Amino acid sequence: MPKAKPIALIVNPYARGGFIKKHWTSLEKVLQQSLHPEWVFFTQGMGDGRRCAETALQEGALHLIAMGGDGTASEVASGMIASMAAFRKESKPVPEFSFLSLGTGGDLRRTYQTPRSLKEALLSIQNHPPQLVDGGRIDYIDPSGRESQRYFINVASAGIGGLVDQFVNRSSKRWGGKATYLLETLRATLIYKNVPVRIQVDHAEPFETCVYNVAICNGRFF
Repeated sequence: MPKAKPIALIVNPYARGGFIKKHWTSLEKVLQQSLHPEWVFFTQGMGDGRRCAETALQEGALHLIAMGGDGTASEVASGMIASMAAFRKESKPVPEFSFLSLGTGGDLRRTYQTPRSLKEALLSIQNHPPQLVDGGRIDYIDPSGRESQRYFINVASAGIGGLVDQFVNRSSKRWGGKATYLLETLRATLIYKNVPVRIQVDHAEPFETCVYNVAICNGRFF
């Protein structure tokens, strides 16, 4: 039997309104028994997932597991993809990525049909061989006006979708995932105004338009 790759678990304790932080003691026992991670990182804010992923890979992890919502999974995957060139250049083993969906949404989980139950999801990680998936890269201007870049494995969007995510992330999520997204979508709809954007896909000519929402989809649900 091949030796298991060293695992780094990257956890968003504030996912689902702090659910993971509240139940961490019991969750940790299950995770340690099933995964035996060599590293556990906790994110503290936006962008931490990518930084934790890059740190974990530098320290020798070869299997990154994101635990949280779709945002956490996206950040960890982005950090891993950004590091891939260095792994290929140095002829290192290619790292693997998995996710445990415990967030408010669940688009990535629905795309890959991963179980809702944590124990069943852990068994799926242990028993299913890795598969290749596509990734996308988006270059954009961030809110501070700086040129930025990140990668995604599900969806990259701009427009009202971003405003909805901001509202959801600030909410208590006391009503659960579906109700929270519905309420915050209605709230965003009341105040959002279409904005002008300039888009270029691959090497095609850029075009300008006014959008309500634009989404580049690699996954099936958004």
